[in-house]
Amino acid sequence: EFKELNLLKIFILPPSKEELEKRLIARNQDGKDSIKNRLMAYSQDIKHANEYDHVIVNDNVEKCFKEIKKIISDRLNS
Repeated sequence: EFKELNLLKIFILPPSKEELEKRLIARNQDGKDSIKNRLMAYSQDIKHANEYDHVIVNDNVEKCFKEIKKIISDRLNS
């Protein structure tokens, strides 16, 4: 018997591609090629945002966390 999965899909994105690049460089964990690949993937990934239940712009980490927490809480309480 197949049970329907109760998935909650949340798409979290940076405020802009430029901000993503700044964050990746500031983290200092990825090489230039890796950052270049992430930025190229961003352009493709963002096209799929409409496939998610919620889209959150991570312009402030605390605000983003609170939004995610509320979305999950609302889902659990519905």
